Amino acid sequence: MTTQLTLKPYRCLACEASLSGADPRLSAHLDFRLHKAELKRAFDPRLQWMRDAAYRLAPLQYIVKRKSFMVADTTIQWCNPEVLVRAVALKLLPFPCDNVGGSNAAVTILSWNVQMRTEDAAPGLTGNRPWRRRVRTPTAVYRATIRSFQRWLFGGPAAVLKREAELRAIWRQAEDDNGIDAMALPAQELAYVFMMNSLTSFSSLGQALGDLELMDEPIIGLRTCEGRLPRIAYRAIYLAVFAGYYWAIRRARRYGRVRLQNLASLPMNHLVAVFDLPQEITSLSSGGVFFPTVPGMPIRPF
Repeated sequence: MTTQLTLKPYRCLACEASLSGADPRLSAHLDFRLHKAELKRAFDPRLQWMRDAAYRLAPLQYIVKRKSFMVADTTIQWCNPEVLVRAVALKLLPFPCDNVGGSNAAVTILSWNVQMRTEDAAPGLTGNRPWRRRVRTPTAVYRATIRSFQRWLFGGPAAVLKREAELRAIWRQAEDDNGIDAMALPAQELAYVFMMNSLTSFSSLGQALGDLELMDEPIIGLRTCEGRLPRIAYRAIYLAVFAGYYWAIRRARRYGRVRLQNLASLPMNHLVAVFDLPQEITSLSSGGVFFPTVPGMPIRPF
């Protein structure tokens, strides 16, 4: 456990001395007996944390062992997966020690546990098309997510149209130059543009929300119920995609310039840390995403 949750495994977090290698001595045994009460007060909270962790952190143990999420292989491009997993563990179950390495890392966890209906949700719209194609849940959720981002970033409808027109001009110039100054725009706005371009193409900037259409069905690596996922799952994925672009841009700022081909061509699943938990009930959709926190990002209804 210490190798996963501390930056200095098997060493004292206070003095950094090794916890192993001490020769057993009778004097040491007597000394421990003399200070038994103090040792009990010091270590009991840690022992209780270990007992609680066996239950509370079981999802993370499943993720790490089974590799059933994408952190290890893909999100390394925009975050440190070990730090991310450690931050998630410490947020789910805070460790009773103030100086645990990585405990101050800001991480957002969005999860869901939804019982899906197994019958057709729209009996009047039968035909040969699958349920997702008829109801277009991914597109509907995407439009709602974009609307919340617009309110957060730009304000009212008039401000949205004006700013998106300006972003369009900046993007056209960036395409000609195959790059954009990473400091020219706020990271949130750049992440918004990259997200829109990756999911609905650059031409979506300035379009009415009702006209937005996803270029492809999202590939998010979660088990579905009769080919469906709950709306809240799509919402979580889109928020994670935005966070992925945001932190990729923040990282690129160290070099002063963002090459469009390095970010614009990334598929959505290269920016998402997603996990899916096994369920005995096939109609139960249970999973989530976690990512480094984006300050101020709207995460309703989570």
